[in-house]
Amino acid sequence: MFKTKIQSLFEKNCVVVCQYLPNLGYAERSHLMNPMVPGLTGGKMSSSEEDSKIDLLDSAPQLKKKLKKAFCEPGNIENNGILAFCKSVLFPLSKTGGKKLGF
Repeated sequence: MFKTKIQSLFEKNCVVVCQYLPNLGYAERSHLMNPMVPGLTGGKMSSSEEDSKIDLLDSAPQLKKKLKKAFCEPGNIENNGILAFCKSVLFPLSKTGGKKLGF
């Protein structure tokens, strides 16, 4: 798995920092790591490019509009944001069988 410098730094220091958080009045932290996926426009996903990403708060019409405009070239599996989204989000969620996740 590819790790960025920030991820590596966090992993090295998390044990030390996280054990003291409850003593300081903070709740225990959760740490989620997601794979890097291409944007819907075929390039890098960017918060400054609205149509390159799917927000959790997007409405159904917004999502439909973004998916219709998404880059999805036949045979291109490297820069295909739709396939990456399905693999990283939809398929894992479908394995829950409709049950709510524990967070």
